[in-house]
Amino acid sequence: MSFVVTARAPGKIVLWGEFAVLAGAPAAVLAVDRYARCSIRATATQRWQLQSRGFVSSPTVASLDTILGGGNGVLSHALNALPNDSLSDLPAGAACMLDTLCLYANGQKLGIGSSAAICTATYTACAALVGVEPDFEAARAAHRAFQGGKGSGIDLAAAWYGGALRFQAGSAEPLANFEPQPWTFFWTGKPAATTTHIDRFSEWVSQGNTRELDSLGDACEALFQANHPDQLCAHLGEYVDRLRALDQAAHLGIYGEGHEHLHALAKEWEVVYKPCGAGGGDVGAATARDGETLAAFSAAAVDAGFQRLDVTRADHGAHLSR
Repeated sequence: MSFVVTARAPGKIVLWGEFAVLAGAPAAVLAVDRYARCSIRATATQRWQLQSRGFVSSPTVASLDTILGGGNGVLSHALNALPNDSLSDLPAGAACMLDTLCLYANGQKLGIGSSAAICTATYTACAALVGVEPDFEAARAAHRAFQGGKGSGIDLAAAWYGGALRFQAGSAEPLANFEPQPWTFFWTGKPAATTTHIDRFSEWVSQGNTRELDSLGDACEALFQANHPDQLCAHLGEYVDRLRALDQAAHLGIYGEGHEHLHALAKEWEVVYKPCGAGGGDVGAATARDGETLAAFSAAAVDAGFQRLDVTRADHGAHLSR
């Protein structure tokens, strides 16, 4: 008998705390309404057929044993995160579609957590397939294995829980001071190599002089104390200065050409702009004390050739859908 399960999970944008979160500082992350989707349809065959949209993955036809043994990255890790006693309930044959298309632009990833979103959606669909309750720790283990053990897990938390979150040391809770603040997000037009930035950061940290990183962590803490747009903008401006200092000290390449252009433009409009995540490319966020100023800056950024991302907060994390 054929049946279908479909799950989806949102992408994310880091509001503040990039790199500092890797050293234990608190970070703010926003789940956004660009979703990765996994659909699995049981079939009467003895093979699993895998296809993808968005990220590049060649169509695959393989036995379930081959996939469980590591024959497909995302799906293998998702299936192996299930309880061992549930694996016998998996169908011998299935058609699986992994879809991250809306987290890409013109064939390039936007840098808004597509890997975490598709891994979370796939794990959620697999859990439904065998009738077990999805578990956050299992999803995190699957994603960490898929990422080769790198990263803080902040993107996985956004994909799992949704909403605006404070994330620190693997734990997430709702972010209290997000609502009053206007934000706008931009795509620089260039994807970033996150793992390259993390490797460079880890090498710098190993050298022992982390003054700029410690200072950035202090700025993260201060941002969570802000309770008014004026105060948050002031603290975020200080955070940006310290992020730039870290970038220069560790030679991370956070401020690529696009981010530098937007940073300079933001100064003209008295707006605070920052790269989101590993930087270099991908997306950036802008905020201001009032919506009119932010709207004027946004129009200027679009005139300069940058793409404004049409995203809003995704209130719900990973879930089953039709």
